[in-house]
Amino acid sequence: MIRLFKRVTLRAFDCENWDDMMVEFLLVAKMTGNADGPTFNRSFTNAIQEVYHNGGEIRFGSMGFKRKDGTYHWYYADDQCKDMADFLL
Repeated sequence: MIRLFKRVTLRAFDCENWDDMMVEFLLVAKMTGNADGPTFNRSFTNAIQEVYHNGGEIRFGSMGFKRKDGTYHWYYADDQCKDMADFLL
């Protein structure tokens, strides 16, 4: 999933490498109303900002929280998902 986003974004910004693209991407994000900090409902932009400012690598996977009663609430997929096809169901 991340490779797909990277490939499409590199092509859209006509950049050869991810570091150059991040600079361009964040300039456009700022001009379209995305502040320098996290913004609701813009996960990909938030992830790029985090990597640009603090380093690291974007990851893709499940996200959920354990409830007080011991059950889990999954926002994205669940703990059984192992590959990208599982996330697209």
